[in-house]
Amino acid sequence: MCGWCGGSWPVWAWWWVVPLVGIALCVTMCMFFKSRLGNRRFCCFGGVGTHDLEEMKKEIGKLKADMEKFKEKQGE
Repeated sequence: MCGWCGGSWPVWAWWWVVPLVGIALCVTMCMFFKSRLGNRRFCCFGGVGTHDLEEMKKEIGKLKADMEKFKEKQGE
């Protein structure tokens, strides 16, 4: 008689428990790390902080000014 009809289930019938536990562990770890970071962005979501963003804007402005100067020199 097969294992499904009576008695206890075979071991391979519990295959779905391993992924379920793995997903629960991943969600728990994500929630833990998110709570530890506070209001800052979560590292997995990418992005930069406001201080870094302002610094990058300044650098881009300098690069644009340098490009304009280079174009003016090329036009002469």
